[in-house]
Amino acid sequence: QRDVLLSEIEELRARVSNGQKAEIQVKEFNQRLQQLEEEFNQRLQQLEEEKSTIIKENENLQTMLESAQVQRDGMKSTLQEHALVMQEQSEKLQHVVSQRDVLLGEVDDLKSRVSKKLNTELLKEEFHQRVQQLEDEKLTIVKEKENLKEQLENVKSQ
Repeated sequence: QRDVLLSEIEELRARVSNGQKAEIQVKEFNQRLQQLEEEFNQRLQQLEEEKSTIIKENENLQTMLESAQVQRDGMKSTLQEHALVMQEQSEKLQHVVSQRDVLLGEVDDLKSRVSKKLNTELLKEEFHQRVQQLEDEKLTIVKEKENLKEQLENVKSQ
């Protein structure tokens, strides 16, 4: 019986030892599980914070994009308005240039007329001066003739 009791005691020791080992393994497993849960929760918290940061950055970028689109649309509108104004000014300028060309033609025509008129007046003036000069010469010649006649009569009378 003693052997049977010893063998039962050994068997019970083995069971207790196996139970303690299993209990220790369960504790270690639970500790490891708790450690992994903490690491998981920390990583999850970190990812949530990164997600929140990315969402905020995305919202900021979206706001900036919308602002840039509004500015682009404003600039496009302004550019179209300026293009229209430039086209209108170009048409006005072409009209002014056309009028200027017509006026320059008229000025050239007037210059030509004035030049002809001046030439005519100058010719008239020269003609009148020449006529006056010829009349003066005629008068001088007539006086000389009379002087000569007088001298001739004086000579005849002597």
